[in-house]
Amino acid sequence: MTRPLLTFADEALARGDFEPARRCYAAVIATGAASDAVFLNLALAIWRLGRHDEALAALQRGRAAFPASAELHYRAARLL
Repeated sequence: MTRPLLTFADEALARGDFEPARRCYAAVIATGAASDAVFLNLALAIWRLGRHDEALAALQRGRAAFPASAELHYRAARLL
């Protein structure tokens, strides 16, 4: 079930359809089948929607779920 959602989210993000991408990435995370890339892309979609505090919160949730992800730590630090 998560693969179609993830594919749709990635395609929506690539098209610049940030709200549908945000919703789908959030749904993938809710299933518990997310990777650090899903949190990164969720944060990017939220950032592009102009919701910067929420984007940072998504990165922080990703860091909690994937503490070894250097990319999540790097992106969060750049937003602070």
